[in-house]
Amino acid sequence: MYSKIKHILWKSQGFVFSLLLLFSCKPNSVNHELENKLRSLTITIPTDSMELLLPKNKDSTYADFFNTASFQYIIYYDSTVCSVCNLRKMGIWYNIIRKSKKIDSNIKYIFIFQPKHEMIQQFKIEYYAQKVSLPFYIDSTGIMERLNPILSQSQLYCSFVLNKNNHIEVIGDASKNLIVEERFYDFLKKKKEN
Repeated sequence: MYSKIKHILWKSQGFVFSLLLLFSCKPNSVNHELENKLRSLTITIPTDSMELLLPKNKDSTYADFFNTASFQYIIYYDSTVCSVCNLRKMGIWYNIIRKSKKIDSNIKYIFIFQPKHEMIQQFKIEYYAQKVSLPFYIDSTGIMERLNPILSQSQLYCSFVLNKNNHIEVIGDASKNLIVEERFYDFLKKKKEN
């Protein structure tokens, strides 16, 4: 009897976990009105006012950073999230970058982190310890949100693809949502076809 109950509980936990995974991948909390407002804005990326961390071992990914591109994928992590935690997940971004370059190489990735003030030194240490192969910006003064106050509305809208006019084309962090990732690839395919 006990083993039967244990088996039923185990199955129901698996079912609940599957449901959680399913719903966490759906952008059901997306505010379409806010998305439309974001698309109509000109976003300012004040990289001149931020500290730039450069990788010690430069590779082709690094070289692409300074080339001009038709689109920029801005990945912005504000002070409300764990900067070091997101830094440790760069492997996901390397895969996304690799896949996207096969579709269209005319996109640049700009990572901007705003660690809490007391975590900035730890973040820099971790950046070099992880041997990150991309330049990162540190927004230690919060200038990104001051110039683009709409970004403080939700972390959902802090990552986006910008066109040459600094208008948003795709919204969302492809490393955290499969639907956003697929939408990003579809966007690149359509732009390449046109």
